[in-house]
Amino acid sequence: MVVKKLKSIVPAFSKDDNIFRTRQIQENELPWIRTRHIWTGILGTVYGTFLGPAGIYFTFFCFASGMSKYQLGIMASLVSFAVVFQIFSWVFEDLWGNRKYPWYVFSILSRLCFIPIVFSFWIPLGPLSIIVLCSVSAVFGNLAAPPWSSWLYDLISEDQLAGFMSRRSAVIQFFIMGIALFAALAVQQSDQAHKMMIVRLVFAFGLTLGIIDLIFHVQIPEPHKKTQEAKSDFLKVIAQPWSDKKFRQWILIMLLWTVSMNICEPFFIPYLMKDLGFENRFVLLTVISVCLVQMSGFISFLFWGKIIEKIGTRKVFLICHCLWSVIPLFYLLSASVKPILLISIAWIITGIFVNGTTIVNPAITSILTKGKKRSTYLAVMTITSSMFGGLGTLIGSLIVKYFSIWHVFPVSLIARISSFVIMFIVMFNGRIYDKSDEAVIENPAEQ
Repeated sequence: MVVKKLKSIVPAFSKDDNIFRTRQIQENELPWIRTRHIWTGILGTVYGTFLGPAGIYFTFFCFASGMSKYQLGIMASLVSFAVVFQIFSWVFEDLWGNRKYPWYVFSILSRLCFIPIVFSFWIPLGPLSIIVLCSVSAVFGNLAAPPWSSWLYDLISEDQLAGFMSRRSAVIQFFIMGIALFAALAVQQSDQAHKMMIVRLVFAFGLTLGIIDLIFHVQIPEPHKKTQEAKSDFLKVIAQPWSDKKFRQWILIMLLWTVSMNICEPFFIPYLMKDLGFENRFVLLTVISVCLVQMSGFISFLFWGKIIEKIGTRKVFLICHCLWSVIPLFYLLSASVKPILLISIAWIITGIFVNGTTIVNPAITSILTKGKKRSTYLAVMTITSSMFGGLGTLIGSLIVKYFSIWHVFPVSLIARISSFVIMFIVMFNGRIYDKSDEAVIENPAEQ
């Protein structure tokens, strides 16, 4: 009885289980599907917050395990470069005949890679072991990502996707603040001798919720693909997005932005911990890098919908990236002038304008991939931008090694401003999409 009940909740690793078969989705199913997506988003975000390689807890764990800032940058580069494996996701989709099964298998394997880190008090891990585990986890995670995105886009129509993602983001932000503050308080109040043990317990909690996320998520039905294509050879498949002129322009501007951003982004938390002396101030770090971001993002949700309705996604996209580009300036000044105030302002700006891009980017991508093989398009876009993001992180790592961590900020600032100028030119000359495309995107706040 127990085994039968368990099997009904946690599907076996068999693609023949009914739960992995595609089917027609009824209109009356969409409300609970959307609600389930929101709850799985909360669980998955807790997992990512506590076990993300660039997060507060993982950075602290890495420093305590003997890792240098340069090695942290190398790890971030390898995690970014692992995105290249997304291009193989379509192979497993064709092999197994659906998107849910490869997503499920690779997502579980990705999370299981963190088990040795959770239990590292028995078998201590050095920097190399941590880098390998994170890289392998990233490989599996990237194999799982395109099937999930394609599956989501087929579940929720283009005219409702922006609104759903913004509502989902708002709910997630609200929950994450409370959970992150509780964990930060627990770590900060512990004495130095037990701090690493508490951090591992935080990892265990995040990993548990990450597994529960998959159990809940796999119950969401997968619809039939809206676009069915004959099997094709590998080179033809990956060449499709590049032959699409509008999508190619979209890839290129995101590529430039990602490389400029990643020169300094992985070094924000290490800089706060080691250079500004916040290493043991977990509550302050959480308030700055989690709560301020989440609160500003939540508040911005109230007005982004009206702004999108009034001026359109294209202008909102540009406004968000314009303000986002100046973030390194606050870190440049923080070394000498009121660091907590300047860093707080930087994270508030990040929360507001990253939330804006979270709303409009999926809508733009959805327009550009409508009626096409979305898994391949999404994989190629993510791979291209993230590979160059990894290159940006590698450049930042070399700057840290041969100069100092402070020097990554002016380099990134110059690169971001240059990227934004190119972005502005491309977005406003109508090469990606024109005003007629804007009509399909409704006000997200009203959906």
